[in-house]
Amino acid sequence: MIFASLALFCVVCFLYLGVQTILFLFVLRFFHGVGFSTGTTATATMVAVFSPASRMGEGVGNLAVFTSIAMVIGPFIGLKLIAEYSTAHLFGACALFGLLAFLCGNMKLMPQQNIVNPTRTTAAFCWTDLFEQNALPIAFCGGLLALVYSSLLGFLPLYAQSIGMMGMASYFFAVYALVIIITRPFIGKVFDRMGAKWVVYASIFFYLVGMVELSQVKNSTELLLAGALIGLGFGGLNPSFQTLAVLAAPTHKKGLATSTYFLSLDIGIGVGSFVLGLVVNLTNYRTMYLVCAVIAALIALSFYGINSKRRR
Repeated sequence: MIFASLALFCVVCFLYLGVQTILFLFVLRFFHGVGFSTGTTATATMVAVFSPASRMGEGVGNLAVFTSIAMVIGPFIGLKLIAEYSTAHLFGACALFGLLAFLCGNMKLMPQQNIVNPTRTTAAFCWTDLFEQNALPIAFCGGLLALVYSSLLGFLPLYAQSIGMMGMASYFFAVYALVIIITRPFIGKVFDRMGAKWVVYASIFFYLVGMVELSQVKNSTELLLAGALIGLGFGGLNPSFQTLAVLAAPTHKKGLATSTYFLSLDIGIGVGSFVLGLVVNLTNYRTMYLVCAVIAALIALSFYGINSKRRR
């Protein structure tokens, strides 16, 4: 899966250089999405398989650190290339990074002892085969997490503009990303040594407080503080939930558990963009971020229910 998905991703990146029609661009974007979704799922599953159970939190946290770094450096390089050169240089850089991803992804073969042969069955296909049922409860928490996160992706620049801080929006995301990069390695170690609940409840607290702070900002310092708190919360919750989803599944279904969790994030962001947009239309941005704080509290209640059921 890694070989096929990264190969497709790499080829598509090179084909952007030859786009002449909008239809061809749409076709490329479709296959780009296929390569990206399967590649990220396969890579995350590889991390889960390589990491021993006692250090699963640290392993997934390491992957999250590099993902966060890429999400900060990538837009910076892209904007620089467009501003100082051309879109052709941008797509050329994308093609180069796509090639590097393919080469790095296939440099090291998985040890034979880590490979679990798939179980073949002749049973009729069922829609439940698309999901790992053991991972669904924690995936629901991840969906709520992504729903709240969609308020940043879709509305933060507009909110910053409405309160006269448009120029600080980019610094908000910079602080947010920096906090995630710095804290995630330590969060993974705490997860492995002290247990999930310590990381999850503390991260929810920071996530909730950050949303409340964001709803009440009056100056740039408060805006950056909100970014730091939200980054600390999201940086602890996302890899923790992903780790718990993988641990809940049997070894031969870790890939399905990973895709189930990632799907919950996609659904959460999509639903959140729509629902929170309605909240903004009916009220205002400040109220919307207070609603996000309430949803963050629901994450804590949901996780408590999952833990209680597991103990029983």
